[in-house]
Amino acid sequence: LIIYESLTQDFCSSSKRRNRRIASYATVSTTRKTDKKTSQNSDVIKSSLLSTTDHIDTPTASLFAISHSSKKPVNFAALALLVSTIAPLLAYVLNQQPQQQVNLASIVLPETIVNWHRTNDVDDWQPNYSGQKLQLSSVYQSQLGRVQLTMIFYANETHGNELTNGQNSLFPEDDSDWHLVLESTQSMRLPPTINLRESLIEADHYRLVWQFNWINGELTINDIEAKWIAVNNRLRGQNNRSVAVIISTQSEEDTENAQQRLKNFIQTISSALFKVMKQFENLGGLTE
Repeated sequence: LIIYESLTQDFCSSSKRRNRRIASYATVSTTRKTDKKTSQNSDVIKSSLLSTTDHIDTPTASLFAISHSSKKPVNFAALALLVSTIAPLLAYVLNQQPQQQVNLASIVLPETIVNWHRTNDVDDWQPNYSGQKLQLSSVYQSQLGRVQLTMIFYANETHGNELTNGQNSLFPEDDSDWHLVLESTQSMRLPPTINLRESLIEADHYRLVWQFNWINGELTINDIEAKWIAVNNRLRGQNNRSVAVIISTQSEEDTENAQQRLKNFIQTISSALFKVMKQFENLGGLTE
């Protein structure tokens, strides 16, 4: 119930943000081609929407799939009464749980690894997240080019200060020129096998962004799954720690070279990344 309530609020915020940006980029050729194909075949649209939990990890898509998979009528009045009765009680219980003050001074980004050399630079683009306890960002350089690594740490999530939040965005500001061009997923065997959300964004140049979320040792790019993991951990009284891992690089509209650069980088640095997240998971703290 808490997940449903939180996702509803997050979706309203994130969908407004995304709709404004997509509307501002109505002339992208790839979008025109996709719109033309899907508009000619209603079955394609229906099939695409019903498979969103595997391909497009947004609250809307998942809720749409859930609503169409149920064959039994739903008593919305009873559901609303149940939500209004139980949700405040659960929220109160979660908010009464003691939080920990975690010392994050020991958390640092990996240094030079093989042919990727860490610099003290950051690029002109940074994601727009809020409520985090720590955000680290640095550029790594190799013969393949520059890649920026950003890690955003949430030590004790509370409502509004959490990783899965409709206010968190790849776009620096609402009025910035950055907008989404394309979004898809990638899968890589490191090990472990991880799914990555891929976003091509543009302002005065293109930028390719890969991202995934680490939540108490579990990896996901699905917002609903992330909410469930976080709330379930809180109900069990466990540490509720999460990290957004975002790697990005400048790109052309054809993303093949940028994809190879990001792939080489994450394959090289993945072991060091997981060591940082394991260190974060094991940090102690003093209960407030």
